[in-house]
Amino acid sequence: MSEMRLGPDKAAECLNCGAVGTGTYCASCGQERDIHGQTFKEYLVDISYDFLSIDGKIWRAFVDLMIYPGRLTKDYLVGKRASRPVPSRLFLVICVVVFGIAPYLFERMGMKDAAESSVSMDVLELVTSVSAKVGLPFAITPTIREALIDRASLAALISVLPLTIVLIIYRRPPQAMFNTHIAHAFHITGATLILGMIGSISMWYISPAAIAALWYAVQGYRSQNALNRRKVRKLGYWWLGGWLFSIVWIVLVVVVLRFTVDGDSMQVDGSTPAGFIALVPMSIMIASMILIFGFGAELFYVTRSVMSLANVSISSALVQGSVAVVVLVLVRGILVFATAYLL
Repeated sequence: MSEMRLGPDKAAECLNCGAVGTGTYCASCGQERDIHGQTFKEYLVDISYDFLSIDGKIWRAFVDLMIYPGRLTKDYLVGKRASRPVPSRLFLVICVVVFGIAPYLFERMGMKDAAESSVSMDVLELVTSVSAKVGLPFAITPTIREALIDRASLAALISVLPLTIVLIIYRRPPQAMFNTHIAHAFHITGATLILGMIGSISMWYISPAAIAALWYAVQGYRSQNALNRRKVRKLGYWWLGGWLFSIVWIVLVVVVLRFTVDGDSMQVDGSTPAGFIALVPMSIMIASMILIFGFGAELFYVTRSVMSLANVSISSALVQGSVAVVVLVLVRGILVFATAYLL
């Protein structure tokens, strides 16, 4: 005897909570009222939805997440949640793709060492070599390099909470609700993972992540009025001026304050108070170079996301985005160094 399927307009008792009602779903607990035997196709659809939420909305969410920063969080704010994947579930799906599927595909395509030779890693190597020349004791050892790659997934998960705290402090989104801030954190962290993954694919230092960074920056700049655009240009002038000042400062240290320099190697001795002060401007500029060239896509993504959720200028959003990205990098870096040397 075949099972009887209930029509959506026929009142019946919910098999889960006992509430009587009509419609496809129970108005009390949300369970489907029509619990019937499933075909193989229906079973696969349910399993995929329950575990990975792989249906139409997950793919639409991927597109909106990467092309329109902040859109998913805005939809979550206004209550469009049934048509969107749960932020935490979307983040977990992204983790599966980035740390499970992508490495397998890279290996099959002959790109096994893609992460090790990515633009971000090369920039980090360049910065550490420059820092060594000016006396800053920092280097990427093979142990640290391996930890940066192997511990990335755990570091990404742990970094969600500190990022949430930053978003709460800045009130992004402005509504003072923890669930909205952590939803924004999940969206940002998931997007940065995808940007980091596609950053592994590059040719002549041109990667999809670099193109995405330019896309986010141009879109943010074009959305501003003339006054705010001048502020952005002024920030750029200050940054270039900072580099010039740092170079002149180091030259003065080497030429004039030779007591802070190793006479044989002509390297600044950062262990002395004078040498430490001499290295401060260059250290700041090196840090800014890591942020812009190593994590530019993430920086401009967060900036654009903040702008879409709050009526702030791009210059203010850049500052807030910088803080958020620095927090993400620091949390992941601390975890990597801890696991590399303590475990």
